Amino acid sequence: MRDSAEKSLIIDDIINAKEERDHLQKKLIDDNPSNQFHRGHVQYKLPVSITTDTNQQTILWYRQSDVRQCTSLKFRVVEKYTIPYIGKEVQDRLNSTWCPIKHIVKLQIGVPILEHFIKQNSAHLNHILSTVEKLHIGYESKFKHIKETCIKTLVTITPNLRSLIFRGVTLESAHLTAICSIKSLRKVEISHTLNILPGFLTVLCSGLPLLEIIKSTDFKISDVPKPYRSKIKKLARVYMEETDETLEFPNLQQCLVTLGDLEYHHQPDHCIFINKLKSIVLPATLSRIIIRSDNLPNANNYLIDIGFQYIKDAIHSKKFNKEIKNQQIYYTINSFDKYLRDSHKST
Repeated sequence: MRDSAEKSLIIDDIINAKEERDHLQKKLIDDNPSNQFHRGHVQYKLPVSITTDTNQQTILWYRQSDVRQCTSLKFRVVEKYTIPYIGKEVQDRLNSTWCPIKHIVKLQIGVPILEHFIKQNSAHLNHILSTVEKLHIGYESKFKHIKETCIKTLVTITPNLRSLIFRGVTLESAHLTAICSIKSLRKVEISHTLNILPGFLTVLCSGLPLLEIIKSTDFKISDVPKPYRSKIKKLARVYMEETDETLEFPNLQQCLVTLGDLEYHHQPDHCIFINKLKSIVLPATLSRIIIRSDNLPNANNYLIDIGFQYIKDAIHSKKFNKEIKNQQIYYTINSFDKYLRDSHKST
């Protein structure tokens, strides 16, 4: 009888302990008011940096130059299969409920994957791309041509688009018309392309009412239409060797000037430009002029008066830069070795 009673007490204690644990679980976790809210789709316990790096490596590994070069040389036959597969992989990731990427502001993407996205009739995918404000479109391997219908579709998919960059992409006049349909654009950059369309600046300036920043392969300052110069705030890679035009841009804030000595067998003309600069009334809003030059200019009295000096470029170890604020000049020296030789001779 005694053993039977002790056994019953032990069983009762076990049952009571289990009931207490269940009650505690229900009180602290299951029925806890602090947990009664929408946590979102993802509950990552890993740091954000690790999660971001993991997604970048799994999606963008094929964009690395060395891997792409090997793919181009050794797996040309597989290339036709790779791009659609990668595009589907990226699309599946973005459409996944568990994808942490829900608010994309800046997007860098290749032509084939962008066109693959455009073809998809996915409301979820369109919602994700609707927040993009800066879009960088580059070529992938042999894919250098983009359809103008793809650009026109960006009007509805990316209503907040402010910056559009084409790098290495072949553009025709129809593409410029499609670009002008995106009225929200404030910046357009076209670089590393072989076909420079004549009069493309006129088309862009007249078709984009909010355009403020233009960056392209070397173009003359006279190519910018005078009626639209008042709204331009930034210019890049302006070519001023064969023009008498001046910087008649009342709201210009930054200008990058490409001199003739960047071309093969050209004589340095930075001295000519500096002399011209003396007679130019710079816009009151201008904060910086950037001059790219292969030759180290002489520190004459004019340069000394405006505080001309050199600083080292942290990004390009073989370049020396000079940067001065408030209507001053920035020089890029493309040959650090030459600078050292000239300095050694002068000493």
